[in-house]
Amino acid sequence: MQFLVHTGRSNDAGADVIANGLAAEVARVRALYASGGMRQIWHRGDRPGAVLLLECDDIDAASSLLETLPLVVAGAVIVESIVELKPYAGFAS
Repeated sequence: MQFLVHTGRSNDAGADVIANGLAAEVARVRALYASGGMRQIWHRGDRPGAVLLLECDDIDAASSLLETLPLVVAGAVIVESIVELKPYAGFAS
């Protein structure tokens, strides 16, 4: 199953927290991409944060995967929404 995730920067997160955790965050994202759990990731254009496309068995697995991101663990990044994606019905006909 695929999940669309919106994240944002916590109002309590200072630039130093982000800077100190960035290398670990990048390493974890690369590992998740290599394993197939994270399919795509984009920086948001409207404000600080990211949009992620995850491939997981269910929403609990998606939540667990997000809880392994160092900036989420540090409280610098918050998960705003996790949306299960369903196939577009128009391709079935």
